[in-house]
Amino acid sequence: MQNVLTSTTARPPGRRAATGFTAIELMVVVSILAILAAMALPSFRGVIERYRVARAAEDLTATIYLARAEAIRRGAPVILRRATPADCSGDVSANGSWSCGWILFQDGNGNGNQDDGELIQLSPPPVGVTVTRLTAVNQFSINQWGDLANWSFGFKATGSDATDSQRALCAAGGGRLNTVKGSTACGA
Repeated sequence: MQNVLTSTTARPPGRRAATGFTAIELMVVVSILAILAAMALPSFRGVIERYRVARAAEDLTATIYLARAEAIRRGAPVILRRATPADCSGDVSANGSWSCGWILFQDGNGNGNQDDGELIQLSPPPVGVTVTRLTAVNQFSINQWGDLANWSFGFKATGSDATDSQRALCAAGGGRLNTVKGSTACGA
């Protein structure tokens, strides 16, 4: 009788067949993924910009609430003011622009300026977002009871695509804050 070979491969005993992908197959898959990512990237730009605008409005809201809480806790007035153009880089020379961030401090000596040891919070400038006070006021004070002399004020946060990503932060009597999506004005 003849021995019949049952294996059709001519490899030495004990070696397995190589499994996996070839370099060409991997290059084709990576190329297809790169093309799909390039097509999807522009649609993510708007999402990222809307997130940045929302984040800037939320940060400012949180700072205003912190200012009220700190004024009550300390039993002394605190001041929230815009960071000056010297505090950041960028063109924020316009009166009312808060795009360099904002500074919260306790005005211990009542001079209206931040002195050593008075800083409570320094908020960095929001990336890619323009924040503007709707009235050209560069600072406001919150008294020891957590109140402003005039709670009717507003801010607007706008991304680089001004028509798509914008929010207005509006304050009404009693210190209630409201964020209005898709608007740069506080309505009545």
